[in-house]
Amino acid sequence: MTGTPMAAAELLGIELVTDTADATDAPDQVVCRLRIGESHLNQGLIGHGGVLFTLADTAVGLLANPPDLGETWVGTSFHVQLLRGAGLGDVVVATAVRESRSRRLQACTARLTRERDGAFLGTVGVQLIVAPPDPYPAASLTGERPATADEPLYRALAEAARRDGHPPPEPANDARVLYDGDRPVGLVAGDYRWTYPRWRTF
Repeated sequence: MTGTPMAAAELLGIELVTDTADATDAPDQVVCRLRIGESHLNQGLIGHGGVLFTLADTAVGLLANPPDLGETWVGTSFHVQLLRGAGLGDVVVATAVRESRSRRLQACTARLTRERDGAFLGTVGVQLIVAPPDPYPAASLTGERPATADEPLYRALAEAARRDGHPPPEPANDARVLYDGDRPVGLVAGDYRWTYPRWRTF
């Protein structure tokens, strides 16, 4: 994935198809897709609704958070309408568009379709706000673990560091992820050290 990577989306196999974002402006549309595999099925042997929601939410998240935006938008309200299922091997496409936006609030909709015949599967509407400061500040970093540059979590943190103006070295030798409890909050690689800006304000 490009734009703002998401580790959970990469683990599911979600692909970014098109993104009209550039470095200074919000995209008009983001399209993602996912081929339904065995691990995506529910007990009825069709694509799990939660997986389809995650596909749609990923497209909306990339739409709302293009690279170099400088702020983070998070979903607070969701309206999910699934009218048709997707079977094993089907490719489901999520097309996210922005319906409205103000300084602190925006609304987006992702339309889900089946790639092979264009069948309409449903929609996911999302209301988003600019992420507020964490109300439960952490006292200190609690640990770290080794990381490799090709794993989704490292890529997500590296992209966040780039957006913050502190790109990690390439290649990142001896890279480690910094943790606050179970929450990843930064990267270390050789003499390089970066922590997530909101964590630094605690």
